[in-house]
Amino acid sequence: MPPEHGKESQPAVPGPAGGYRNAPVSAPSPDLTPPGPVDPPDGSGLLAVDFTALLAAVEAAGSAAGQAQLAAARADDATARSGPAPWGDDPALGQTFGAAFAAPRDDLIRTLRQLPVVLRNLADDLAATRATFGRAEDTALESVALLGRRLADLSGPVS
Repeated sequence: MPPEHGKESQPAVPGPAGGYRNAPVSAPSPDLTPPGPVDPPDGSGLLAVDFTALLAAVEAAGSAAGQAQLAAARADDATARSGPAPWGDDPALGQTFGAAFAAPRDDLIRTLRQLPVVLRNLADDLAATRATFGRAEDTALESVALLGRRLADLSGPVS
């Protein structure tokens, strides 16, 4: 017989002594102690939204849009009243200055015309954000209330 099949000491196999290696053994007894009551989440560390401040920001952006529209209209009016040579018709000073600053003036007027649109869009976006946060808060409150009811049902009557 080859030496590897000899009767040398074999490592101990876990299981019952004697019998078959796969003989049934009893499982450890489970811990059947029910869990204690679970505290509902307290909401710490979550996002908090000041709806009053957000609504004030919506109103401020809307008001600023109206004021920017008035400013754009005044700038258009002032530009129209300045005529073809707003800085004078002196070739040495007025026309040179006018030529150098015509493009920036046009950019400023164009920007003033667009500013009310940008501010109105900002107000609309802030209002939509406020509505989204409001819906999220309602959903969260409903979820916490449902969780509280389920936890109360699971814990059963308190003795």
